[in-house]
Amino acid sequence: MIDIRPIKFANLKKSKKVEILSDKITVEYNDKKYVLKVVNKTAVLPYREGIILKEGTIVYFGKVKVDDKMIIGMPPVKLKQYIKVTKVNPIADGLNIDTSQDIYYGPAEGYKGR
Repeated sequence: MIDIRPIKFANLKKSKKVEILSDKITVEYNDKKYVLKVVNKTAVLPYREGIILKEGTIVYFGKVKVDDKMIIGMPPVKLKQYIKVTKVNPIADGLNIDTSQDIYYGPAEGYKGR
């Protein structure tokens, strides 16, 4: 899944909403270009179209609208693989007791060798 989320600007004002203005975006991976449909103006689901993207993919979003006020041209974005590692107690989980603990969230190369 590739999605766009609001961020905090330099003046610490948080945007409320970000929308992709185009109904399709272009993705480049292994010297091949793919055109993907935008879902709900905020995300792209490549696996629904039978495409699996990996680290190093370049995504061209085009223009996006921030807070119904500002339209900006997004520069190409190079994807990085992030992982989330969670520890779960299988016995308590079987009893519907949430004991999950987040161990790591970040780039995959930062977790290798742990």
